[in-house]
Amino acid sequence: MGDATQVQPQTTFPNHHRPYYSYMVQTIETRGSYCCWLVTAATRDDMIYFFKGFIKYSKTSNVGITNLRPIHLAWWTFDAPERQNIWNLVQRIYRTTFSPHVEELTQSRGKITIRLLDDSSWLILPCQDVSLGGHFD
Repeated sequence: MGDATQVQPQTTFPNHHRPYYSYMVQTIETRGSYCCWLVTAATRDDMIYFFKGFIKYSKTSNVGITNLRPIHLAWWTFDAPERQNIWNLVQRIYRTTFSPHVEELTQSRGKITIRLLDDSSWLILPCQDVSLGGHFD
């Protein structure tokens, strides 16, 4: 055992095994407005896995979500004509029989929550590693 009086070095990045948070900003071009979503994942790895599935999902036909792109891991933007498009995404996570089936979304069940934010309910996110780390190249 080490000396209890010694200061232990701190890692540069926060623990990757705690909850991870990301904002998604949805542009609704038909109304010239936007809405914001908070995605909470069990861990940073769960968030990366979810967004890989979200990217696949957004590229399938007739889902109404386009131009999904990260600014960094904690801030994503996309276009969709209505809020309903995100609720449909949530259904894909929790109802695995829906089509199109995206494995990453199915595996996100129980590890991801998605909440609509109003303009006064934005949370101050904790310090977290927001690097994309080559996961979305």
